[in-house]
Amino acid sequence: MLRSAVMASELYDRSSDPYELVDIASKSPEIVERLVRTELRPWLKKNEGSLD
Repeated sequence: MLRSAVMASELYDRSSDPYELVDIASKSPEIVERLVRTELRPWLKKNEGSLD
């Protein structure tokens, strides 16, 4: 799941791109991977039953 989540992710620098026009995920895959591992996966695990 980690690999597919990283590949399908979008990442925006909202401080310099408030309209989210420039996806920087491909330029910063290490940040995307860290966010998926430390934020997304735990959130999905915590909310697993509530998404049905």
